[in-house]
Amino acid sequence: MLKTEWDALSKRIVGIVEASTFILHCPVNDAGFSTNILIETCKNAATAVKSLSIYKNVMPPMAIDALDRFENWWNETAKLNTNGLEGVMAYTAILASFRSEFDHLFADCESIIRNRVALAFLHLQRSLVVDPGLRNKWEDAFAEKTGELSCERLGAVHLLSHGVYAFKTDAIGERTDLILGNRLVVDDDIAAGTSGLVLTEWKLVRDADKPEAQRIIAKKQASRYSEGPLAGFELSSERYLVLVGQKEFTVTPHERDGAILYKSIPIVLNREVPSKAASRA
Repeated sequence: MLKTEWDALSKRIVGIVEASTFILHCPVNDAGFSTNILIETCKNAATAVKSLSIYKNVMPPMAIDALDRFENWWNETAKLNTNGLEGVMAYTAILASFRSEFDHLFADCESIIRNRVALAFLHLQRSLVVDPGLRNKWEDAFAEKTGELSCERLGAVHLLSHGVYAFKTDAIGERTDLILGNRLVVDDDIAAGTSGLVLTEWKLVRDADKPEAQRIIAKKQASRYSEGPLAGFELSSERYLVLVGQKEFTVTPHERDGAILYKSIPIVLNREVPSKAASRA
């Protein structure tokens, strides 16, 4: 997967930069043999960078742009057939610049997805307070025999309106499309039309249910996820346990398990507005 390949390639570029720095500061006058080796190593690394293009269908647009710029820079520099220390400096600078940008894009992408998810759930929670029509739609879905499936589909469509494609995991740990119900395949439309993917597990909290017990079930199901994350397009550090109930309830808000943070999101269909509670008191 892209994440695994890029992590290894990023470390490889760091090693090239360190070796180049050593050569450039070396007091030896004739470093021809060493520079030739470094230039060849740079070219091999560039070939590996260009091979990342096979993942363009799952890359965010900014990452694709960065990869295209790298190829243009590299091809233009290669035409000059620069050798020696000058060649080392030119090729190393291009690799280092690309690495810096690509690493930043991956980190920045997770931040963008995380913020959009937070806004989407806040928007849904507040909309259920002020929009009777929306609240009735969710209450009807909640009351259905297949209420969990209906609510998760409504929730997934709402997240999609905020540019986030939500999925869940099946029994063998693969991505399942919350809306369509089949195995999720990230095609060009999803890659171009959304900021990224996020793993969610939805559970209903009915009168006879204990909210914390439902959260634990949701977390167990989310933990089955075993597919490699789509780096630069998936929020891999956080997973969301969404609990939908008619009345307000409390659950453990967050739980960290290794590198993954599981966030509990309570969706209350009939939330008591503070102003109403105050007037009744």
